Amino acid sequence: MPTNSWQYPISLEHDTGWIVCNDWTNQHLGDTVGANIVHNFGKHLREFVVKVFISSDGTDANSHVAEHVTDGNVGYTIHEVDDNTIRVQTGSGGVAYSRDSDGATTLVTNGERYRVICRYGVQGSKGNTGDTGATGDTGPQGETGDTGATGPAGADGIDWNAEDTYAVSNTIFYEGIRYTALQESINKQPDIEPTYWDEVKIYLDDMPLGAVIPWYKALEARSQTALSTGTADGDIKNHLIDSGASFETDGVAVGSIVWNLTDKIFAEVTVVNSGTDLTLSSDALPDGNESYGVYAEPSPPTGWEICDGSTIDDADSPFDGLVIPDYRGTSSKLVLLDESDRSADWDINVNPTTSWVECDLGPSGSGKCPEGTKALFGFIYMNKADNIGILEIRDGTSSETNFHKVDYVHAAVSTFTMLAIIKATNGIFDIKERDSNNKITTFIFQPWGYQI
Repeated sequence: MPTNSWQYPISLEHDTGWIVCNDWTNQHLGDTVGANIVHNFGKHLREFVVKVFISSDGTDANSHVAEHVTDGNVGYTIHEVDDNTIRVQTGSGGVAYSRDSDGATTLVTNGERYRVICRYGVQGSKGNTGDTGATGDTGPQGETGDTGATGPAGADGIDWNAEDTYAVSNTIFYEGIRYTALQESINKQPDIEPTYWDEVKIYLDDMPLGAVIPWYKALEARSQTALSTGTADGDIKNHLIDSGASFETDGVAVGSIVWNLTDKIFAEVTVVNSGTDLTLSSDALPDGNESYGVYAEPSPPTGWEICDGSTIDDADSPFDGLVIPDYRGTSSKLVLLDESDRSADWDINVNPTTSWVECDLGPSGSGKCPEGTKALFGFIYMNKADNIGILEIRDGTSSETNFHKVDYVHAAVSTFTMLAIIKATNGIFDIKERDSNNKITTFIFQPWGYQI
């Protein structure tokens, strides 16, 4: 490359060299005549410098910088193509320059040469550090403050219990020695089995999105004392019923955490109805016979807030007055049916009509899924009569009859099988043929699971 003649350091340079041009009108002055200039800087045009030189014989002694576009469509313009390419476009009247002898505008003639140089500079070197200033005088020693009161003694730690499940990071320290969880088994390292870790992940998956911190603390409550424990003996949705409990006496309050020990599901107490009845933020005891523990509402760490719909009250915070979203109880999960339920007889085997037919897999029907189910997923099998069969499917709680707002399953062949997800509140959905010209002779649905 040519030596650096510009008075600043450069890090990238592209030079076309002197190139003969025999037609200067409406021309691209590129790496070759008619082409673009590919500098490969990875920089936009505004970030580097471009100069266009003209020479009658390709020597620096006879070179000059051409003028940009002037009156009469004479001159040139530099365009960015992308961050690695530019285009030098000449005017329809060619390229001109101001003649040295009299200042007159003169057109560049065919056979003269051009040269385009692109340069991207870097920041100049840092100057030398100045001399260190003189040390100031030492100020007077302050008075010694009073000794603070002794803090309370910390609570005794708990021993490792192989029967419990612990949430740990991948790297842990035990008795001052570093171990990698789930990989090593050395000396007195706690016996952390992969099955324990999988169970912890299940707990975390069931936590409501906006209350991770306090609900995770409830997860650790195995090492804490519960306000109340027992086994539910009443099945009402979003309630914990235990005729032998004394929730009010035990100190259970709104905000306390209920942990379903049988299914590993959490919920928050929203109403204390009596000593034996609590209203919950979600249906954490769906069968009404699960073992449970109730724990005091934990507090998040300093500087954190729970996403419970409250308003931040902190004059020193830039978020003062902000209303926090309420994400409690918004978690959802898919439940896979036992293999025996999936392999059983097909649940629905009907010949649809042009009227809606109800298919009930919920508690009031086949009992495949519980109350509170949002959707079903499984396999659909259909037979059509002739031509094309069109089946409409809708949520069982919907009264919508406009077929433009329901789902279609087309059977373009005589038999058709597909995997589908069907919206089905409480496990109920409806089916029908669109009309008598699109008949379905058989519709079968085999459930594999449900969303709750």
